[in-house]
Amino acid sequence: MNTVLNLRYNLLMDKQAQLIVMKHLSVNAPKEFDVVNLLSQNGIRMTQQEFDRFVGHMLLGPGYVGIGKSSFYHFYATEKGVQFGKTVTVDIPEKDEQKKIIFSFKPHNWEESSKVLHEPILDGKSHYADLPIIVYGYDTPKMFLPIKISDSKISIKLAKEESQKNLSKEQTNIEIFEKDGFKMLVCSGSHYTSEKILDIRFMQDLQKQLKTDLLAVSLPTKGRMYVANGSPSSLETIAKFASITQMFYSKSEKDQLSPRLFAVKDGQLLGLIELDSPNQNIEKSEKGGKPGFLKRLFGKN
Repeated sequence: MNTVLNLRYNLLMDKQAQLIVMKHLSVNAPKEFDVVNLLSQNGIRMTQQEFDRFVGHMLLGPGYVGIGKSSFYHFYATEKGVQFGKTVTVDIPEKDEQKKIIFSFKPHNWEESSKVLHEPILDGKSHYADLPIIVYGYDTPKMFLPIKISDSKISIKLAKEESQKNLSKEQTNIEIFEKDGFKMLVCSGSHYTSEKILDIRFMQDLQKQLKTDLLAVSLPTKGRMYVANGSPSSLETIAKFASITQMFYSKSEKDQLSPRLFAVKDGQLLGLIELDSPNQNIEKSEKGGKPGFLKRLFGKN
């Protein structure tokens, strides 16, 4: 690594070196290799100090090496070069891409949660393993970029205020499913549809549409929200709704959020709706051989 710099070391040289590493990684499986030798073979020689600067500045270290704008390999700096581990996805938006702060729901066991700005969806329920967490970040044109705790001066209070403003601008489609006296609203059409459960005005409008004093809301998967009458006098409706929620949650192999039912009143998320026996055999055939409710609702007779 104790080599001599042949060319003037500047930002352009940094970029050239980065492109060489990126090109190498694009055609080679991640494994330990000597970065200095790779650069030397391509006409770039660095001193130890310059190499350290390159790793820190252009390889986005410590911890990441660029392959593209949004895909990176985790690495460990060694005397031989760089040793690569598992693939992760991150992004560093340009300044003009940092348009707005918003929050996104992530599963409770999301492995990156300890590194980013987040909080539980319900106070006092952070120990629930099947409730999503609220992660604050930037909504860039290509992806949601969580705000890292280590390099952010943004407080949760500020992030929450900005997120609420921006969430209200997200457009969401609403479909109505109705069968045998059961009525359910299905919201979709935005990456942040699930998060609309925290959009007070939007949830107030849904409550008026269902003409009820309490909403039962479920978020089985990312990007969708299901809403039904949650009034205590509508236990049969809630039981059917719980079965539908469990079905969507169980069938999803990715983007799972929660099998729980949330209670929303006057636009405010109050807590959870608990049932002693949530399934109540709703999905099974009823007496007389009549197809079960779920099959009738979704036209699978």
